[in-house]
Amino acid sequence: MQFHVSNVIDVILHGFSYDKRQHRRFLGRVGNGHTGLGCFNLFFIPLLFPRATSDSSKMTTQILLLKNATDAQIEQAVELSMRAYEGDESVVSMIGGDETLRIHMFRAMIRAGAREGAFYAVTDTMSGIILSFSIWFAPGRRIFDTEAQRSLDWTDFVNALQPKVQEWWVNVLGPLHHEAMVKYVGPEYPDSWYASIIATDPEYQRRGYASSLVSTVLQRGTKEGKPVLLATQTMGNAKWYQSLGFELKGKTTIPSDYFKFPDYILRWASC
Repeated sequence: MQFHVSNVIDVILHGFSYDKRQHRRFLGRVGNGHTGLGCFNLFFIPLLFPRATSDSSKMTTQILLLKNATDAQIEQAVELSMRAYEGDESVVSMIGGDETLRIHMFRAMIRAGAREGAFYAVTDTMSGIILSFSIWFAPGRRIFDTEAQRSLDWTDFVNALQPKVQEWWVNVLGPLHHEAMVKYVGPEYPDSWYASIIATDPEYQRRGYASSLVSTVLQRGTKEGKPVLLATQTMGNAKWYQSLGFELKGKTTIPSDYFKFPDYILRWASC
């Protein structure tokens, strides 16, 4: 099954993998490398929000730019991501196989994106339930590139990782991904719209929701004369993005203690 999810790797690494020492400082706000959940300020929140069901044949939807996302909207996106990324090999590798950390990673990513990125969502017009969402960063900006973003659960998440997983990010994931971006994209890398995450509830795939979210940002890129970049870790997703007009620029392979997974780099431009 194809999940419309994108760019888990670059969510974590962009802007901090150019210089290994800088990347260590980024991950280093890790104190003594504590593990477990004791250092988290936000603990697991059960499914408190109503989940969309595919029985609503008369459902109408809308695309919203959530400039001031509520806690409820953020938690809906977190829960949707948990479903959409189920079984994703890159996610398993990045949490070091510790499934208790999965929800915290997604919450950190989404809170940071809601704070300083562009948070678009397809919602049910009547209920407001999020069916699909995407988070993008404008040219010159990337996720976790400010302390304001990192303070929103990210540092706590990194603290909870096993030290060997932190080292894997620094010595394997970061360098390989950065080398691929430089090789296949070059100087456009920082001067582009960039997708941090795109996810559709598995029950609502193949209805055009993710396509509409991507098209919204492609229009912004066209208006501003900026390319749109993303990375994805499955061939199915890469082919789907190509069907939307993205060009597959290249691929690298990321090894880990859990899986060896691909990292596809894609670019879209209006000319």
